[in-house]
Amino acid sequence: MKTILFLLFLGFGSLVTGHAGYVNAQISVADIDPAQAAITVKDISLLKQAMAGGTDINQKFAFHWQQSPSTIIHFEKATLLMYAISMDWYEGVLELLRAGAKSNMYVKGINPIGLTFDRCQVKEIAEMSDMMMAVMAGNPDIVKLMVIDGCDTRGTMAVTLPKNCQTAVALGGLMNMRSLASPEVAELLKEGKKAAWAQNGLPAEGQRPGQ
Repeated sequence: MKTILFLLFLGFGSLVTGHAGYVNAQISVADIDPAQAAITVKDISLLKQAMAGGTDINQKFAFHWQQSPSTIIHFEKATLLMYAISMDWYEGVLELLRAGAKSNMYVKGINPIGLTFDRCQVKEIAEMSDMMMAVMAGNPDIVKLMVIDGCDTRGTMAVTLPKNCQTAVALGGLMNMRSLASPEVAELLKEGKKAAWAQNGLPAEGQRPGQ
């Protein structure tokens, strides 16, 4: 099984393609775990096999997230859930949450390249949560899953901006989640768990929130 996954991943080289036509994430072939490989190729059957085989669904590992064509964020130790979010893989996020993967997790060791806020270059990110990542990624259905699972909808991200940036973030060092959200996602955060789509808990496999 591991040999099959390894060869399958070699077909992608060390780069993993994502949506929107640009590289979405990058991990080392030498370090790849069956669950990581499953998320890489967005194969729900392989992900289930990996979990049934005892993979740690809360493991942490290094990967790169190309958050936009000009922005790369490197994580030294992030979770499978964060990796699935970075791959914009709704089904994978749902499967991990239904299997008990911990959400609302904060990780450190984050290096942004090309990330800007209010025309200011972000020099450092002290920590980031999976919920913040989902908001930044902007997939409404994934954000809904995270809200249903109990994630903080008013979270912040501690960042360092250049001293010549005259913004409230530069002064306080905290970037508010809602300030990074698209209008649609911001409305979801405002509704929170009181929304109709959140009343029945996590949806079944193959379904979307509210169905």
